[in-house]
Amino acid sequence: PMRAVSNAPSLAAPPAAVSEYEQALALYENGRYEEVIERTERALNGNGSDPKLMSLLAKAYANRGQLTDAIVWCEKAISAEKLNPGHYHLRAVILQEQGDLENAIASLKRALYLDSDFVLAHYMLGNLSQQSGKIRESRKYFENALALLKGVGQETVLTECEGMTAGRMQQLIL
Repeated sequence: PMRAVSNAPSLAAPPAAVSEYEQALALYENGRYEEVIERTERALNGNGSDPKLMSLLAKAYANRGQLTDAIVWCEKAISAEKLNPGHYHLRAVILQEQGDLENAIASLKRALYLDSDFVLAHYMLGNLSQQSGKIRESRKYFENALALLKGVGQETVLTECEGMTAGRMQQLIL
């Protein structure tokens, strides 16, 4: 028997609209930082309160070497979302790039206060301690990072690591 073809409209849900953040993130991941800056500033001037957009804008500015603008947007993201350790990590990266190691360390410690399992913060504190000649302290941070990585699959992509896997992080520490 032949089946009738229905001309009734499909009941399938329309594809979800891609958020402003997702659009900007796609540009960011393709290295189109200027477009990220233009688009994101425009969006934030309209509503002004999305910490994920603010953080992405800070990263785009940092990648363009505009560290003063990067820190401004990072601070705005922190003000909007005080309990997100990723914002403090980002601030630490920018401060480190500016040569302000003391405040970078303080920001990383704040990130760890909010999330004691933040592997990248342990790793960065290990590196900064090592640079400061604090070898025992450095070793403690690296050991903490390695202990946290033990419970994670080698191919697991780490938070705030731009795609780095747990296995690669272990190699860097060792």
